[in-house]
This record gives sequence, structure tokens and C-alpha cells, in this order.
Amino acid sequence: MTSKSLLKVEKLRKDIDEIFSGKNIGLLLNSISRTTDLSEDVIASYLKQRFGAQYFFPEKTFKGVSLFRLPLSIIRFFGFLSVCLYKSKKNESDDRLHVDLLIDNVQTERELLRYSKISKYFKSENVACVSRVEIPKVNPVTNNLIKQETLRGYDRVTVLRYIIIRLIPDFLALLFCSIKLKVDIVNLYTYLLNDYFYYKTVFDKCIGKYIIHDRNLGNTNSVKNSLFKSAGGKVSACIQKNIIKYDELALYYDEDILFTMGKKTGEGVTRLGGRVDQKIAVGSFAMERVVRDVFLDKGRKTIDVLYIGINAITSKRSDWTGYYESIKWLAKLSNAKKNYNIIIKHHPSWVPDKKEDDLISGTSIKYADKNSDSYNMISDANTILTYGSTMGYELIGLGKNAYFLEPFDNNPFLNEFVYSGKHIIFNFNELLKITSESVSDANADSADFCVDNVDVSLSIYENLTSTRV
Repeated sequence: MTSKSLLKVEKLRKDIDEIFSGKNIGLLLNSISRTTDLSEDVIASYLKQRFGAQYFFPEKTFKGVSLFRLPLSIIRFFGFLSVCLYKSKKNESDDRLHVDLLIDNVQTERELLRYSKISKYFKSENVACVSRVEIPKVNPVTNNLIKQETLRGYDRVTVLRYIIIRLIPDFLALLFCSIKLKVDIVNLYTYLLNDYFYYKTVFDKCIGKYIIHDRNLGNTNSVKNSLFKSAGGKVSACIQKNIIKYDELALYYDEDILFTMGKKTGEGVTRLGGRVDQKIAVGSFAMERVVRDVFLDKGRKTIDVLYIGINAITSKRSDWTGYYESIKWLAKLSNAKKNYNIIIKHHPSWVPDKKEDDLISGTSIKYADKNSDSYNMISDANTILTYGSTMGYELIGLGKNAYFLEPFDNNPFLNEFVYSGKHIIFNFNELLKITSESVSDANADSADFCVDNVDVSLSIYENLTSTRV
């Protein structure tokens, strides 16, 4: 069975490829290439990724790139350059820090701590962290902390050279291309130029053999990776943190290595315009910190059905009718099985959802404390259900009785391989049957979802250091 969500995004990719083809866009790519020394392929990939991110599937339209926004984007562009110049700094040191591993885009101390084990393998003095925010200097990962804020402290020579030599040619090419394509390219280009200034400045301060991040895959960056290589870096890598959701942010990934959770969880990337040279299944990086004893069967279970929820209310980009239908199934199950203990567990970032509350009103379904550790509840549940939580992949990898719900055949969280397995429920009758069974044989393909690996960091270290460039 083919994922309808994948087909929709694939069609979007084809439409974007068509827009970004032809002589007009070629002139612009050539101009930007002369400005940045980036290849035209790298520039095109970046602009297409940014353009795709402006698409809203529920409304079937692009936002933020209408030609009517062009005057505002021009003002914003020149304002951006003014701020960059005013806040720029002269690089007074010729000493650049050289390390083995550069951890990019860390936003909190908690995120940095995920890399504690990897840092031990590389040795902390050979690791550096790049962040836009202040990270405590005393931490078990590294003392090499590179704080680089957006729009602040960009290399003054780079900014001035652009303004004096390349501003007018690029701006004219941007206007011409925008008018011809009837798309606001100036808005997209401002993002590109900012990333160019930002990472040029970062790599002037510090360079590593390997650069890695574990943010959502939509944050991969072809400009960053190309500048990294130009500065002397060897391999760019991303650790899969979430399910590759088939939406506008699944387009045009760019990495040398994608460390996936399971053997098949990286599929669809190349079909959606991505450049990923290697996909290496290593398991769940997030679950590595969890003591495996919490997953051991403790005998009699007190939770009949544990539903792992998602944050539907905070995003207007997706069609959440399938998610709310799955909640309706849960309410129907509670009414059909009065003796069932059914628990909904949301992640700490969850925002209370009145629509969800109304759907389960009058049932015996209860909410678990969202701030409690979800992993600690697993061994106490007979059946685990979810519409789109990444925990579904992780738990199937551990051989747990976990399933994804697919009410309308358009769940964007379900990668194509899921449809050919036994971990998917298409209707309420199937749900009723599965939750009534005491034994399940649905775990034969568990490694496709998530490799059971207690030392993901070691696998990442060994694969990075053995990669031939």
C-alpha cells in the first residue's frame, strides 16, 4: 500500500522542481554562486527547501512567498543587511579551534547532555558545541563552547565584501527572477544570506572533522554543509530524532550521513528531493539514556491501553482530523469495554486541548501526568497505541505490543513501510480485536522501526570515524 501523504508531498516536490527550473532561475543561481562560492546545486536545494516550508497543506497554498509581499521583503532585506553590518565584528584572531566533532545548533543544556557518551568516545577536548544561546561552561560534554547569535557578530569583512561587490548584481537578479516567476525570492534569499554569514563566521572560529546535530530533519542545511566542507570539514551527519513526517518539511534534506532509528525509517527521503549519501540504522538516540530495566515485564499489568498522544493544537500546518478520529476510537473502546483502564499520556510540551477533552468526556479514560516519564509506564501496559508519536517506533523496536492508528489512510506520520506490516490499525473493529487479544505476533519486523541498541553513541562514533571521504 502506498502512503497517500507521501504521494502528496512527492507531488509538491515535483511542482517546486518545475518552478525552480529554466533559464530565469539559472541566472539567479549563477549570480548567488559567484557571491558565495557555493555550487548552484547547493543553492537550489536550499531555496527549494525554504520555498517548500512555506506550503500549508490544509489550505493547499504557499504563504509568505506571494509576489505581493515583495516590497515588504525588500525592506526587510535591506534592514537585515543594515543590522548585520552594524552588529558585525572584525575577526581579530587567526587562531581557529580544530576539533574532531562539532555539535551544531544546541539550544539547551539538556540537549547538550545527550552527547555525553559520544563526547567520551571522542574525548571532550576534541569536541566543540555551537549554540545561539548561552550554555553552562561546566558540563560533562565539552568546555569548547562557541556561542554565535543570529545577526550578531558576523565577520565584518565578509559582510562588507558582499555589500560593496555583490549587493547590486544579486539584488537585480533577485528582482528579475521574482517578477518572472511571480514568486517572492527575496524573502528566501534573505534566509540563505543569513545562514551564509552565520556559518562563515562559525567556521572561522572553529572547524571539526565531523559536524552533527539531532534536531528535526527539516533543519538540515545544504549551505551549512557546503561551507563546512570548504572550511576543511569532512562529514556532515544528522541523528534521526523523530519520525520523518510526510509534510512540507520533509523536502530536500541534505546530509552525508543520516543515522536512522530503524532499517526502514529513512525511506522516502530521496523521493522527496533529499541528498543523503548514507543511511545507517543505529537505534534511538533519545532512548539510550533510559535504563532498560524499566521495560522489563513486571507481571500483571494495570493499564489495558496506553495511548501516546501528540500536540495537535499547536500546529495549523497539518490536517488533524485523523488524530481526533483516533481519539474517538479510544472513547468508543472505553464505552465498549467498561472495565478497561485506558490512559492517555502526552509529552511535557503538550498544551491542553479542549477538542480532545470533549471527545473523551463521559468515558473512564484518564490522563497521566504529562511531566512524568513516559518510558516508565510502558512495562505496565498491555497495549500501546499512538497516532504519530516517535515512541511508537521505539517501542516496536523493543518488541512491545504497540500500534499506529490510521483512520483515513492519510496519516502523515506513517512511513510507507508501516503499511505492509502488522503494526497498523485501520478501523475500530481491528482496534477492538487487538486490544482484546492477550498475545500478539506483530514484532517480527521490529528492527525496521528501531534497532534495539543500548549504545547508540558508540555506533555513531564508530561509523563516523570509519567513514572514508
